[in-house]
Amino acid sequence: MFGRSGKGKGGSPAAVPGIVKPTRQRITAQDSISSKQVANGADALQAAPGTPPASGSSTPSTSRAERLARVLEAETVDIGELRKIGWSGIPHEHRALAWRLLLGYLPANRERRAATLERKRREYRDAVARYFDVNDDMRSDEEMHMKRQIAVDVPRTCPDVPLFHQSAMQQALERVLYVWSIRHPASGYVQGINDLITPFMFVFLDERVTGDVLAIDTSTLSADFISDVEADTFWCTTALLQGIQDNYTFAQPGIQRNVFKLKEIVHRIDGMAVCVFLCARYWLVVQRAR
Repeated sequence: MFGRSGKGKGGSPAAVPGIVKPTRQRITAQDSISSKQVANGADALQAAPGTPPASGSSTPSTSRAERLARVLEAETVDIGELRKIGWSGIPHEHRALAWRLLLGYLPANRERRAATLERKRREYRDAVARYFDVNDDMRSDEEMHMKRQIAVDVPRTCPDVPLFHQSAMQQALERVLYVWSIRHPASGYVQGINDLITPFMFVFLDERVTGDVLAIDTSTLSADFISDVEADTFWCTTALLQGIQDNYTFAQPGIQRNVFKLKEIVHRIDGMAVCVFLCARYWLVVQRAR
């Protein structure tokens, strides 16, 4: 996800329609990101429910890239076709637009996108002013606890990626996490959500900067630039979490359901459901929560 490739190179929850699993083509042995973070980014953007193209229907990557470009250039994007083509991953140069479309953040109709972006980014800025940019004495004890926890977790996010340890990036992460948590009181902030937003923030930065995004000095970016990246990250994270928020609420009912579904499937196969139940619970908690 956080490869060091420059511009121009080709590039989980399953409950969010249209998310495609990003390829790991850009990751090299020299990258400073840990394998755990790579797995987190891939899991967070797992392919959506649906049937993948049959193995016999695959086409050369160049042909697939051309089909994807044609779909994205249409006046009204065929989301079903976009989802089908992007099943095996979306090339780097098309990823930001495709993710916005597949998540429903942008409309399929090209003429409506600019107005939608302006409106949603304005809504995010208003939310930051209303919830984040206030004096601490105006926050409840619960909100202060949440703000402190976010402040503790942000420096731990992507520990091997210097980009996310620059001051401007850490402040942006704090704002996105805090505003999302305030607007979703059923779960509030839960450790692990910070790992879900970094792929979005990276991709939306990469879309707009020249050269290696991992090497940029974010202190040179304008406040409006960072605000736009934050807003896109916020709304895409909101769409991603919409279908899996119960993985983060009290007692984690979403995870519990997945564990019991897996237990039932394995029991039908070999009767070792008890052993698998114990292992799967831990695996799912790790996958969803961190």
